[in-house]
Amino acid sequence: MAEHGHRITAAIACHVARADGSVEQLAQLLLHPDHEGGRHARHIALRSGQSRALEYIHRVLACAVTDFGSSG
Repeated sequence: MAEHGHRITAAIACHVARADGSVEQLAQLLLHPDHEGGRHARHIALRSGQSRALEYIHRVLACAVTDFGSSG
C-alpha cells in the first residue's frame, strides 16, 4: 500500500514540476486534509512528524524535477 501511495505522490509531484510549482505549493496540496492524493504524505506526517513528511515531499519533488528536466 505504501508503494501505491508513493506512486500517487510522485505523479502529483510531476504535475507540480511541469507547472514550475514550488515544494511549498506541493506540500500545501498534499497535506491538505481534503486532498485524497495526499493521503500518503499525511500518513508520514502522522507517523513520523511534519518535518519528516516535508523532507519526503521535498525529495519527491526533486526527483520529479530531475525526471521532467531530462525528458521534457
